[in-house]
Amino acid sequence: MDSVESRRPNSVEYAARDEAQGNGTAAGALDPGFDLNLVRAFVLLHETLSVTRTAEYLGVRQPTVSHSLARLRHLFDDPLFTREGRALVPTRAARRLYAPLRDALQNVDQALSRTRHFDPATSDATFTVAMSSLGEVRFLPSILELLASEAPGVRVESVGLDRETALEQLLSGSVDAAFGSVELPTAGVSRTPLFRIGYALLADAANPIVRGEPRVVDFEAARHVVVATASGHGVPETVVERLGIRRRVLARVGHFAVLPTLVRGSDLVAVLPEDIARIFAADFGLGTAALPFEVPPVEVALYCRPDHMATEEQRWFADLIRRAVVLEGTPGRGAAGDGPAGLEP
Repeated sequence: MDSVESRRPNSVEYAARDEAQGNGTAAGALDPGFDLNLVRAFVLLHETLSVTRTAEYLGVRQPTVSHSLARLRHLFDDPLFTREGRALVPTRAARRLYAPLRDALQNVDQALSRTRHFDPATSDATFTVAMSSLGEVRFLPSILELLASEAPGVRVESVGLDRETALEQLLSGSVDAAFGSVELPTAGVSRTPLFRIGYALLADAANPIVRGEPRVVDFEAARHVVVATASGHGVPETVVERLGIRRRVLARVGHFAVLPTLVRGSDLVAVLPEDIARIFAADFGLGTAALPFEVPPVEVALYCRPDHMATEEQRWFADLIRRAVVLEGTPGRGAAGDGPAGLEP
């Protein structure tokens, strides 16, 4: 293909330029000579506002994205993105261009995906989902149950949900979806709220604190094991500090999975999400009780590539997770077949 500098813009480029300058809307079929990689780079730059993240998403080096941006600036005769400190800020022209170019790119991707239709029933693909150990306990059984009925050849790999790396994993494609209560940056990814969940006390079944309605004084007198706030469930810690509640903390641990072993047969108590507390109580013969103070529920959300950037396979997998967790109310291993506490689609 001829370089941008050595040829006149085609009709699609003129239309897009008119849109950028406010002279109309881009219309018509895409010219075969138009470089769709430039459109994809532009859409990603607008969504991530980062050359680095755009390069990770596209699987290229940063100079390649910078070169694409230079071509786009020449093509549309506009800076498109300017620097304010360390951040990229779209110009007025870039903001006008974003929606029509995003929609055009989505239409092309959808047309191409129809030529290589994904059939879950016959696929042997492997999908990677990032979630916490609690997510594995609570929802992986539901996901695997749906897979067994709809896509028996599909495999799932679960990796830990790390706030520091999850966004880059989604952008690079090394992770197909991520979900949990950890709040992730949403630049360049789609966020779908799944449900809200509250908290409860977990203790040995013989512990008096779970044999009635505990008071704040009982909570303060108990010996506690606390899970690190990096787990994404630091809200109870914040409330305890704000209310000035004094606790006797015997141990701090990194994961919820160790709690049943620690509280069983001891006088230790722990605070954790209430549906997980019910699961641990049922599996290990433990007891649960409501907290003696109000803790706001946290929102669990699904993160994935937006539809216009995701493959058909990734869109299907994200939908399967949504159905496993929310839409079908699949209970996983919840007590008495209940869905997630505080379930809100």
